[in-house]
Amino acid sequence: MTRKLLEQLLDSHVSIPMLVVRDGVIVSQNAAAQALHGEAGRPIGPLLDARSRDKLAHAIATAPASCEVQARLGGDDLVTVRIAVVALEAGEHLLLVASVGAEYSERMATQLLAANDQLANLTRELSRRSAELDAARSRFESLADLREHFISMLAHDVRGALQGIVLSAQVLEDSNVNVSPEQLRSAAGRIRRSGARIASLTDKVLDAARSEAGAIVLDAHPTSLRGVTAETVDTYAPIAARAEVGIEVVDRLDNEIVTADPVRLGQVIGNLLENALRYSRAGDVVTVELTDAPEYLRIVVRDQGPGIAADLRQRVFERFVRGAGRPGSLGLGLYVARQLVELHGGHIHVEDAVPRGAKFVIELPRSRGRTEPLA
Repeated sequence: MTRKLLEQLLDSHVSIPMLVVRDGVIVSQNAAAQALHGEAGRPIGPLLDARSRDKLAHAIATAPASCEVQARLGGDDLVTVRIAVVALEAGEHLLLVASVGAEYSERMATQLLAANDQLANLTRELSRRSAELDAARSRFESLADLREHFISMLAHDVRGALQGIVLSAQVLEDSNVNVSPEQLRSAAGRIRRSGARIASLTDKVLDAARSEAGAIVLDAHPTSLRGVTAETVDTYAPIAARAEVGIEVVDRLDNEIVTADPVRLGQVIGNLLENALRYSRAGDVVTVELTDAPEYLRIVVRDQGPGIAADLRQRVFERFVRGAGRPGSLGLGLYVARQLVELHGGHIHVEDAVPRGAKFVIELPRSRGRTEPLA
């Protein structure tokens, strides 16, 4: 911009205040600017508050630029103005001053309210997305826990049946050494039943894992308690024999039946037998007693081990809680037993056995009618 053009601009009757500033001093201005603050030759700094002076200095340093400042124009009161800064030659800057009136303030207020509403909407959306992420993370953690639960249950349930298969297979391998045909048939039968039990338990665990809630569904129908008990005891007989522990069945029933899932009921009795055998010593006897009452049938599994401390009797049915003594337990057998008994509408508890050991008592609702023992 030439000096002559600048002088013509300042001499014109433009209503916008215009000032030329050099080194912080007003060196020239138009009539509109003079009417606001007086004659040229005075520093521009005193016309602004402290913060506004910094803003104007930054605008001058980065010209062309603009800034909104608080200025004293024609009095001591501060008013809001917007200053546009244009760089001239020889270190001078042209300042164009625009008053920020009520219309501008209202427009800014409207924009601020709109921005505030938008921010509130974004905050709500962020909260919603955060809640969804928390729910997804919680579901992922629940699924991970559920997967671990099913894997642990399957490993526990399959282990007992596999032990029976291994020991029965050893009988078959030793068939040429004082083994009767009846023992061979019995060993082969155990292998067949144990294999079928493993397949059935695996299917049931997988079905529960595939369900959305991970719930165990019982295949309940009228079932002979005597038959399920006999089959389960026969499965664990080789394990007991290897540990030199006897299993005695005391049957006081008259072919009473229960409405139950025979595979799951056999799993409960098997878990109690496995627990009893684990804490038995050579020469001990584990007793399985079947009795009845007007409203329920009772299964009692009694061992001659060290027993269970009073403060542990409630917690022993919790997941991964193990009694003191023999290693090798996952701490799941009694937990699974309680879950399955309760699914059948029954309950389970533990008592002291006399003169020593532990006595696990299951009570199941009885069904009307009778049935023949399972084949």
